[in-house]
Amino acid sequence: MSPLPRSSGLGGPFWRLFGADAISSLGDGLVMVGFPLLALTLTSSPLLIAGVAIAGRLPALLCSVPAGALADRVSRRRMVVVVNVIRVAALAIFAAAVLGGHDDLPFLYATVFVLGAGDMAFSVATQASLPAIVLPAALPRANGYLSMADASGEQFVGPAIGGLVFAVAPSLPFIGDAVTFVASALLVRKAIPVTPPRTGHTRFLAEIQEGLRWFAHHALLRLLALVVASLAFCQAMVFAEMVLYGSHQLHLGQVGYGLFFAGASAGNVLGSLAAGRIHARLGPARCLIGAAILAGFAYLVLSVTSDVAAATSVLFVEAVGVAVGNVTTLSLRQRVIPPELLGRVGSAFRLLLYGLVPVGALASGLVTAEIGIRGAFRIAGAVQLLVVVLAAPAVVRRIGRVEKTAVPPFP
Repeated sequence: MSPLPRSSGLGGPFWRLFGADAISSLGDGLVMVGFPLLALTLTSSPLLIAGVAIAGRLPALLCSVPAGALADRVSRRRMVVVVNVIRVAALAIFAAAVLGGHDDLPFLYATVFVLGAGDMAFSVATQASLPAIVLPAALPRANGYLSMADASGEQFVGPAIGGLVFAVAPSLPFIGDAVTFVASALLVRKAIPVTPPRTGHTRFLAEIQEGLRWFAHHALLRLLALVVASLAFCQAMVFAEMVLYGSHQLHLGQVGYGLFFAGASAGNVLGSLAAGRIHARLGPARCLIGAAILAGFAYLVLSVTSDVAAATSVLFVEAVGVAVGNVTTLSLRQRVIPPELLGRVGSAFRLLLYGLVPVGALASGLVTAEIGIRGAFRIAGAVQLLVVVLAAPAVVRRIGRVEKTAVPPFP
């Protein structure tokens, strides 16, 4: 493995990783609005539309831990390149089907599932590689910049362009996403350090069990996983039906929805860019609690407004908070998990986090069908604020212990 850089600067390898992440996230943003808009042309059922979000997050439940073990076992550089090749192939096949008029919901769900699995594996490998690229003190800043790259492409620029190109031709968002994965694969080959495959005869299942045991015995990680997973459930309840909210409550068309999504998600860009400074000023505990409170109140406001400007504003605030919270959580994990276990233990964390996302999306579809979108948003906001009230004391206490004992200390 390459040595850590000597200064607190992020260095060339990090910026190549940043470029690869930014390019692939731009493509992800194209299909983030492309898939729901395409689903809306195939069905008007809230539950079936929520199936898009379920299919995208289900891989984290089924594949997260094996992918983490694989990232600790094989060359992480080779892993991310292979993942991008698979994603290119899946998108090329789907785009051809859309062009030929052979798309349907099962095929759409299958494609979203494959892309979700690829995105999860890509993130596991790159996040596990980051401590070998930058110094520990620079992790919050580096994670913030990577999160900004994700948000800029996936939730800001990509959706804005995605709505426009979908209106021109439904296949264009998927073709564009495939092209970005090719460019990302070329860049990431020069970003991630060479890590030789692990030698020895340890069984794959035994390595997975080792990671799960380490996670299960770490009090802070258990607490963070449970809290963040419950918050992810609430967010999924809101965003699984966002395309219906934009269409039926805000009366937006395809282009308008893409611009609305992009404007609201600009908060992710701002929050990610400022996450390192906010983390240094407030500390990780305040960052996490504050982020959850902002998001909970945002969902409650959405449940009572049909004004586009108001909805965009509260989602912007929600996005700022979520970005800061995500960077803080990821940086904590990278600081407390040993490098040789980052893939497996990080994936155990993801298993709980993203495992509740499809459950939240399913709950959203069921609740929306019974009491409407606004009712689902009210429930999501109330549950999120309740979780914060119950968990805040333990979060402050556990993180405080880690800050006192971590070497080097948190920046």
